[in-house]
Amino acid sequence: MNGTISANNIIIPAHHRKPKQWLVEQLKSNMASTGYNVAYPIVVDGNTLVDGQHRLIAAMANGITDIPYVAKPDAIGAIRFGLQCNADGQMTAADDVFDLAELCWTLAQDGWEGKDIAGELPGDWSESKVTFHSNIKELLHAKAWNTARFTTIGDTVNQSYDSVVNAEFTKVNWRESHFRAFLSELPCANGNRAAMRAQVAAIRELLSKDKLTAKVAGEVARRHAWYMTLAQLMISSLVKEVGVDDRKTLIKHIRDNVYGKEPSEANAKRFSDTLAALNERTTGIKLYCDDAFARIPMLDDASVALVVTDPPYNVTGYEWDQIGTDNQYVTWLQDWLSVLRPKLANSHHVFIFCDPDYAAPIEMMMLANGWPIKSRIIWEYRNLVQGRDVTDRFISNWQMCLHTGSHALNWPPKWDDSRFEVQQFATPQSNFKDGKFHPSQKPVELIKHLVSVGSKPGDLVLDSFAGGGTTAAACNEIKQRRCVLIEQSDDYCTVIERRFGIKRQA
Repeated sequence: MNGTISANNIIIPAHHRKPKQWLVEQLKSNMASTGYNVAYPIVVDGNTLVDGQHRLIAAMANGITDIPYVAKPDAIGAIRFGLQCNADGQMTAADDVFDLAELCWTLAQDGWEGKDIAGELPGDWSESKVTFHSNIKELLHAKAWNTARFTTIGDTVNQSYDSVVNAEFTKVNWRESHFRAFLSELPCANGNRAAMRAQVAAIRELLSKDKLTAKVAGEVARRHAWYMTLAQLMISSLVKEVGVDDRKTLIKHIRDNVYGKEPSEANAKRFSDTLAALNERTTGIKLYCDDAFARIPMLDDASVALVVTDPPYNVTGYEWDQIGTDNQYVTWLQDWLSVLRPKLANSHHVFIFCDPDYAAPIEMMMLANGWPIKSRIIWEYRNLVQGRDVTDRFISNWQMCLHTGSHALNWPPKWDDSRFEVQQFATPQSNFKDGKFHPSQKPVELIKHLVSVGSKPGDLVLDSFAGGGTTAAACNEIKQRRCVLIEQSDDYCTVIERRFGIKRQA
């Protein structure tokens, strides 16, 4: 003990729990006749109270101004001191769940072994008990933790001292504060209220418990962590077009623990698959990780109303762009068109991007095989990009898209510049709103233009060389279009899955 300190100079921090009136009255009664005769002094850090709030209030109520104190040795030492006071006085209560969790977690972070921590604590402690309490701190949301630790255990009505000693608490106010604090941290903007509602529904059931024990607190912590994971998956993965009814069903399933009470690989996969199925149903996007020549024959005959695709150009060093000689490349495109033909609807349009160097031989091949050239669309780069390193000619700042079709395009009623064959768009960059997912990625606005004039609501749009999935992005923005993506690269299929929150088809 360091001596005494004037009670009038002591500051009680705002984060301290509201004092328990029954305990203050008990201590006041004891001190009224014998003075400050409790076993332990208060603990201070300078003139700030660390431990002993009830002792301080009771002493001041009895006019005792010089209070025995000890200086705070360190944060851990102060917690240990308070726990020892409660243990020796048979006063360990539900509040101590959080002090014990703080102590176990902090010592573990400092490199203490579980068995060593157990040896420092009063009473019968095991290494597993230390881990259990440490996990409460580890798993609880930070704001929820602070609120739970520093919120008042509710005053009990007509409770005797003995019942309190036995920790027979029937009302625990921390739960409500914990709940509200947790919700205050959840993002709600941009359609994320569904995630918050999922949290509300799931946590409300947990907070209906009447008694607070380390076991209950640990269970709440683990389930909070899991439900936060589910909420974040919803926020990051669900496309905004997913309707209210589907979201409500998903929330109900979360509340009913369809996806489990705790994290596991199986639970996470089941939840992720559910989100992907909702996205696919909403957006109408189906992704196949396959070779175009193998997958296209599996599509329904006469089902595809529009093809917008950006096949390999046979001009770069990328492995996926290397087909062979000039003749082999043109023959390869011819074979692709032959496979595609029976899958096209009676009314259809096809847009094929190509390198200007190959435009002439591709045209001749198409005309020779009954594919009339309707348009030669020029995409002019609006921003400067580095072209291939050539010295014997000018570098082109444009690409060509060949258009063939069976009927009139779906032009807007008002004639405008969008009908010109020359279209100017910026080449996608990583800092653009749409991002950049593939080296040869086309602007979403350009593909949107082709999809809007080449299809009608309900039509099936095919991109058999999907790359980063820009055709699907265009269909998503226009809406009411179904889209089939075929991409043979596993890596780019993963990009598409993440971009649209979908799963590749089996």
